Amino acid sequence: MAKKGLKRQTTESFTDLQNDVLGQYVASGAIDAKDINAVQDIAVDKFIEFKDHPFYVIDNEEMEELVASIKDNGVLVPVIARPRDGKFELIAGHRRCHAAKKAGIEKIPAIVKDYSDDEATLAMVDSNIQRENILPSEKAFAYRMKKETLSHQGRKAADPDEVGTDTRDKISDTDSGATVDRYIRLTYLNKDLLKLVDEKKLSLLSGVSISYMTKNQQKIVKKTMDDESLSPSAPQAEQMLKLAKAIKDDTKFELEILKLLRKKQAKRSYKMTSKEVSRYFPDDFDDEKIKSTIEELLTKWSKEKGYYKK
Repeated sequence: MAKKGLKRQTTESFTDLQNDVLGQYVASGAIDAKDINAVQDIAVDKFIEFKDHPFYVIDNEEMEELVASIKDNGVLVPVIARPRDGKFELIAGHRRCHAAKKAGIEKIPAIVKDYSDDEATLAMVDSNIQRENILPSEKAFAYRMKKETLSHQGRKAADPDEVGTDTRDKISDTDSGATVDRYIRLTYLNKDLLKLVDEKKLSLLSGVSISYMTKNQQKIVKKTMDDESLSPSAPQAEQMLKLAKAIKDDTKFELEILKLLRKKQAKRSYKMTSKEVSRYFPDDFDDEKIKSTIEELLTKWSKEKGYYKK
């Protein structure tokens, strides 16, 4: 039988979870520390989704686990919302709210604040972007929303110098401005190509290059990829973009990218001697320490550039 209401438990692990998530909300600026003491229970059917919410709420295995947890323990972490036309527009907690409905919960804990539109957008992005396993498309549209909001705020600011290229550097604490721009470019891909990026069948950098093509050229690229069961490497996608700019005839463009896709990518091999490697490390670093440091630095660099593959 579905539960009606909340079953609150305060075990140490649950308290740690609450403190951790609420602490992240405070750190992101979505709420103030004092807001944590202003939690109220609100009927679950009073909540509406944030307009153009870029983060997906999917009925998958993770959702079923969340539903089961909520049936047993209630909603442990309050959602964040603002008053909106007699309802409450969700800022953070879309998945929890959806899971609570599936679990038969009638009321969930919420922190309600009177955000302006700009404040609501920034709080929504900053409170959700910290989630694990965010898809490239989710991050892309979230970054675009945040950039547009920051630019809008900058135009209203007294200091016009606030508006400029440095806006992108304020968007993320983890991704550089250049990486942010790459993600935002993905929002100009058609939905079929963007889905391939999410599915890791098309690399981020390849997607960025293709995003500069016209809608029709993107359709041609996708059709050719499907016909050949091939995906362009980042260098191939760059060459495709050059072809897209130079060739106006669609039939000729399709033939040229077909030839390009069929070209075998050269196999690459790399060797460095221990002497070459050792110049970069202290004498007390053993082989295992050197290897782990190289992997750590390469992972950081490849993620920054958009090359990283799991």
